[in-house]
Amino acid sequence: MLTISGVLLTLILIINSSAHSLHKQSSDVCLTHDCIKEAARILRTIDETVSPCDDFYQFSCGKWIESTVIPEHKSSQSTFDELQDELNKKLRVLIEENHNNNNVINNDNKMPIVTKIKDLYYSCMNTSIIEKIGDKPLVDLLLKFGGWPVIEPTKWDENNFNWFDSYIKLRQYGLYDNVLMAIFVDIDDKNTSKRALYLDQLSVGLYDRDLLLKGLNDSSVLAYYELMVKSAVLLGADKTVAKKQMKEVLDFETQLANYSLPKEERRNMSLLYNKMTIDELTIIAPNTDWISLINNYTTSPVQSDEQIIVSDKNYIQSLDLLLPQTKKRILANYMMWRIVFSEIGSMGIKWRNLKTEYDARVLGKQRQEPRWEQCVNIVESTLGIGLSNLYVDTYFNNENKQMTLDIVKNIKIEFERILHEIDWMEKTTMNHAMDKLKQMELKIGYPDQLRDINNIIHHYKDLNFSRHNYFQNRINAYKWLNDFQFSQLKEINDKNDWRKYAEVTEVNAFYYPQENAMVIPAGILQGIFYNKNRPNYLNYGTIGEVAGHEITHGFDDTGRQFDSIGQVNNWWDSSTDQKFKTKCQCIIDQYANYTVESIGMQLNGINTQGENVADNGGIKQAFRAYKKYVERNGSEPLLPGLKYTPEQLFWISYGIQSCSKESLEHLKLMIEIDSHSPSKYRIIGVLSNLVDFAKSFNCPIGSAMNPINKCTVW
Repeated sequence: MLTISGVLLTLILIINSSAHSLHKQSSDVCLTHDCIKEAARILRTIDETVSPCDDFYQFSCGKWIESTVIPEHKSSQSTFDELQDELNKKLRVLIEENHNNNNVINNDNKMPIVTKIKDLYYSCMNTSIIEKIGDKPLVDLLLKFGGWPVIEPTKWDENNFNWFDSYIKLRQYGLYDNVLMAIFVDIDDKNTSKRALYLDQLSVGLYDRDLLLKGLNDSSVLAYYELMVKSAVLLGADKTVAKKQMKEVLDFETQLANYSLPKEERRNMSLLYNKMTIDELTIIAPNTDWISLINNYTTSPVQSDEQIIVSDKNYIQSLDLLLPQTKKRILANYMMWRIVFSEIGSMGIKWRNLKTEYDARVLGKQRQEPRWEQCVNIVESTLGIGLSNLYVDTYFNNENKQMTLDIVKNIKIEFERILHEIDWMEKTTMNHAMDKLKQMELKIGYPDQLRDINNIIHHYKDLNFSRHNYFQNRINAYKWLNDFQFSQLKEINDKNDWRKYAEVTEVNAFYYPQENAMVIPAGILQGIFYNKNRPNYLNYGTIGEVAGHEITHGFDDTGRQFDSIGQVNNWWDSSTDQKFKTKCQCIIDQYANYTVESIGMQLNGINTQGENVADNGGIKQAFRAYKKYVERNGSEPLLPGLKYTPEQLFWISYGIQSCSKESLEHLKLMIEIDSHSPSKYRIIGVLSNLVDFAKSFNCPIGSAMNPINKCTVW
């Protein structure tokens, strides 16, 4: 870790180095505080012993990787994480500020929201009350479902258990309810003016179905199984009984996972769109009373001719056949286990220690997050709009919103130019692509309605918390979120509903295909990603690339299946469609050939293709947009103490934003489940495809970062 004195020494050396050349070319070097700070950060991060033409990721991040220690409460650390950590500290200050301080919270209009935020936060922070209450809330909850058979196998009465009734209770009690199937409301993929009921496969407990299917020979599956056993024992089960019955549970969940579709087969949106009436659903899956089940989920009754979109018909049919054939004890043990698993975080220290042990084995994370951070996260996930209001009012510079929008517009213009230049799109398909790009919404910073506290008070009017019952608060929150979702079923979908874009305290960015909208929230418009007072080659290499990445998602292998108004609609002629798939296959093969040597695993080129296409297109657009910026505004000054040109600093800025360090366990899991390639391969994969990068660093043809064969889609 660099000490304060080390930072000062670095800055002094930079200033002195720059001063020697001031008499010769003073206008070519930026000596502002922000430029000196940026130069020092780059010097602390890059590894100049490595040629940028050999391994640009190591060149960009080598010193950062060497000096960065993954905190014990994390399984990885990245430049994204560093910025999120700083943002979380600001959120903590906002939540914990006293009412009598002279600050934004000392605002009577905001008090209804501030009270809810504080009640939830302090109920989480008050671990003494949580310990005093002990296991009682969880045990009482399980008893409402007839109890957990594994705990008292001789007393449990299967006549009191029915999976159907229990599934309805999951919804009524505000609990995690994707344990057998997912029932939810979302925008209708083929009629985005409306919302629709959806029915889909389960969400497995162990991150991903493919991981679960590896069986007990896999360390993560073994850790999951042992967590089941230890949880049951903690509530009073005999260990021998627990091992036997929880093995049955694991086998049952594995069977459900086997019925479900793998990620590779869920990339075709049309195949996942099977609209039918509830009557028709009953015909293909006759063992389940669907109309009764669904009416216990919705907030207003639906009729049997109501339409529902079944994403995975084979899964639903298989589940419908399996449930009547499965022993009630196994079903009850499984459903109760999923309740326990979802509530471990709300329990006392012995439960959290179990979770820590599990996370260490699966993720390589050795400790829990600091309690305040856990509690900030639960507030953010529950009252995110309210917390965003406080954050924007206190910390966000509105100039960043407009200046970022200008950059994003320039990126969008470059994508339009690229569309004009490519020679593989048939004219009608090209016109559709132009129309989609033209109609793409650019949502930067936050919606204006977020500043009106009355909007937020109204949004949360039915959600209340107690400072003394964290367990119940979590259940209240989940039930409220589900009630809100299902209440929208009969409503017209408002594409510009401000609430969709009002949670802005995350260091991330998004593309929503059903809305044809790209979103850059306020949380990412700071730090390494954006600073209006530094040269724009740094901003275009970071937030510019982020914008290009999200825009390109509208035209990746899944995004391209949605039209200009966000509906699943094939607007591609057959010839252009085939050419696109050929270009994507090049990307798939390129990334599938990368092997992570530390764990001996190859990347999954199919599951990561969407993000890889977006990465490759995003930085290309950002670089072109920056060059156009220079044509309009002239060259920008260099950074002090560095030998790199503005173009080279653009690429360095891009590389630095992806610096990351992971535990081996985390890396293994991410390769299994993440739609993104690991950071190293995101950088070298993209830049080895770009001629502009090779030119900027004079990389010889055939070098690692300038191979002869390159892949490009957009």
